[in-house]
Amino acid sequence: MVMSVLRSITEIQFQPWEPHNIIPGMKRGWPEHIRHVVATHVERPPALEGTLSDPLWHGVHYIEPQAPFHHDSSFVSTKVYLAWDAAALYVGIRAALPALPDAVETGSDAEHDRLGEERVALAIDVRHNHCEMQTISINARGELEWYDDASQMAGFSDEAGFQYYWWSLNDMNPDPSARAREMGLRGAAVVGDREWTAEMAIPLASLNVETPFPGQTMGLEIIRTATELPAESFNYHFTWMPQYPGVLCSPIKMGAMSFGPAPVSLEAIDFPNCSWGINNASVRLRNNSQRTIRAEMISRGVCGSEPGNTHTNPPVESGPVEIPAQTSISTTFEYHMPVRFMPETIELELRDHAQGDRLLRVSYNLGTCAVVYPFGQEAGMTTPHLDDPDFVEKRHRYIVSRQPLLRRRTTRQGAPSDFTIEAVDGSIEFDLMQDGVMQTIADWLCSLYDSDIDRVIGSTFFMAQQAVYVYASRRAHFAALLDPLSNLRLGGGMCGEFARSHVGVLSRMTSVGTGNRFHARKVNLGGGGHALTTVRMFDRWVLLDPTPPNVKAFFHRDHQTLASGQDLQLDPTLIAYNGSTLTKPPGPLVQSVACGTTWPDGAPAE
Repeated sequence: MVMSVLRSITEIQFQPWEPHNIIPGMKRGWPEHIRHVVATHVERPPALEGTLSDPLWHGVHYIEPQAPFHHDSSFVSTKVYLAWDAAALYVGIRAALPALPDAVETGSDAEHDRLGEERVALAIDVRHNHCEMQTISINARGELEWYDDASQMAGFSDEAGFQYYWWSLNDMNPDPSARAREMGLRGAAVVGDREWTAEMAIPLASLNVETPFPGQTMGLEIIRTATELPAESFNYHFTWMPQYPGVLCSPIKMGAMSFGPAPVSLEAIDFPNCSWGINNASVRLRNNSQRTIRAEMISRGVCGSEPGNTHTNPPVESGPVEIPAQTSISTTFEYHMPVRFMPETIELELRDHAQGDRLLRVSYNLGTCAVVYPFGQEAGMTTPHLDDPDFVEKRHRYIVSRQPLLRRRTTRQGAPSDFTIEAVDGSIEFDLMQDGVMQTIADWLCSLYDSDIDRVIGSTFFMAQQAVYVYASRRAHFAALLDPLSNLRLGGGMCGEFARSHVGVLSRMTSVGTGNRFHARKVNLGGGGHALTTVRMFDRWVLLDPTPPNVKAFFHRDHQTLASGQDLQLDPTLIAYNGSTLTKPPGPLVQSVACGTTWPDGAPAE
């Protein structure tokens, strides 16, 4: 994240969890005000004696923490100075020693242990991709540690955002002291009566920064570990306040550091609920220069993390937007979100409209995102031409546009039963306690589409409606016992239950050409893997996936037929072509046996 240059240290504000921060199934949020520190360029390296006595430090910017770990805790004075040259990032530290209720004898084992806990760590997101970092620390004894983390997990989040813990980094780095020596980290510390000071030199080459340039920006979090009680320490975060003990930080919450002032910085960003297709994100940009800048905003969406299974969307341009000199403005940019159940990264680049120079480039790993299907929207869409380069997505969007958004209703809300699905616009209602309702659903789906491909794919999107079936529901263990109609009444389960209910609907639908019912069955990849549906079409068993938001079917490149598992083995590139999450062609497909328990008691059987 890139932020406005700090002239003074101001109190940071945090954005609470709000609905507009939520991606369905995941939660995401960034601080409303992103902290930025400018590293000062120096002509020579400082003397690394641990004393901060070198006059070079007098002109270097510093940063202080903004929030104590405990709400009733006082601040522990800590200043961190940042400087750089072509070879290294230099860190200076001046940290107060908190007064302890019980004195610790000088030279004792207790003092030795305490000084080992007194620590300042820098977590650096060098690539500024918000999903990996190096954590570099020095304690009051001058002991250096280097922790690598390339887990790529920071984009995935639960209620509080993905959390990094010291013990997680320890698991990944069994000997951080040896790693520090290997990376060429140098430093020293000196302890006084009331404070300790330290200096470090971090080789830029060890951070994979070959040639630093003014304005280059990377993610930064600084964590002060202070001993307020004997044998007990607390973390103080410079960028954001964590919610749980032991938390180190998360790159999606980091502030930023630039090598000298950046011409344009990003002060705030918010990704709203992500819908299929074009979305708008709000940003606040600051022009740090002395001239008005007209900037174009270019976004790209990159799906997937496997080298052979990524998909980059065409760039989307927004603007140009005019930013007066030394001024901040709020605006929005467009980005494209495809429906692919795989890691999604949004890249944002700003370019000078007049000169074409890059002003800013950041990326945000949004994790594995579930997006909203626009059911009941985009009325009037037509089937795309076969030679359309975006045929697969446009065909899916057309199929979705034909279905209204559905919702669940109960007798308390005036429905005929407690297991009722109805269209929000009132166009259709399914009482799942009625005899023959599966056939009613099948006939309704057939009435929406005039081709076999649209009918079978349309049935998978029907299953993907939240009102019909919820994926990864806690009801899954119960659902595994039920027949397809009872599964629909229950309304939630895992992939196997999705496929079982899907087969129940699809096997009652009919072909446009022959009028015969489709022959469908549930299968598992390799016998015990992900459950799918297969349907007999084009003289093959075509693969379908009703689990949201996975790819629903695999088109051949002629866009006139759908692929089977064997087709994908013969041409694995069809997987990425259709944007699937599969990392390799499916192995043997094993037909599963359907369960037949009817639920609830007294309900009509399927």
